[in-house]
Amino acid sequence: MKPTTGKWDFRVKTNTHGGWRCPETDVTIFSGGTIIAAYSTGYAEYPANDKENEANASLMADAGNTYHATGLTPSELAAQREELLAALQHAEEILYELGAESETVKSAITNATKGEK
Repeated sequence: MKPTTGKWDFRVKTNTHGGWRCPETDVTIFSGGTIIAAYSTGYAEYPANDKENEANASLMADAGNTYHATGLTPSELAAQREELLAALQHAEEILYELGAESETVKSAITNATKGEK
């Protein structure tokens, strides 16, 4: 099963009534004229978190665009990254044992592990 083609984008709209901000935000993720996902935070006791909704919508749109750019889902890319990182770390060990360290390999490992939790 393939997701909708084309560039994915999103829109976050906060609803207002008579100048008063309603605690409701509509989020739409779309590709061209096709709506891929839409949801509303609904009416709640507390105001909607527009920044969080925008971040979530941006992440969902980016996942769709990444799939179309790479042919891989985000989880498949994560698995591929782990495999490539392990191979780089193994190559670094071998190079070290041979006395031929590589700054390129070290730099790639550092870049691949940035932001790890």
